[in-house]
Amino acid sequence: MATVMMMIWPGINREHYDAIRREVDFERNVPKGGKYHVAWQTAQGMHVVDVWDSQATFEQFLTTNGMCLMIVVLNTMMHRGQVADARRALGRKPLEI
Repeated sequence: MATVMMMIWPGINREHYDAIRREVDFERNVPKGGKYHVAWQTAQGMHVVDVWDSQATFEQFLTTNGMCLMIVVLNTMMHRGQVADARRALGRKPLEI
């Protein structure tokens, strides 16, 4: 059954969102099960609506890309050195925000 994910990411601005887009690259590498994605910014933060084939396909996406999303979305005030260290631990280059 299709699953709709509606999220509001407080404190996230367009610059953060663009960093996530560059990292995850879901426009050229559409995640398995991902059907629709739209995002917009308001004073509340970034709003995101996704449609997935199922909750399982969304959860699979999070297992492969979730760390990037969590670092940027949940830790917007985190020191950049800590973000770089977390990325290195995953074997990835630091984000360019």
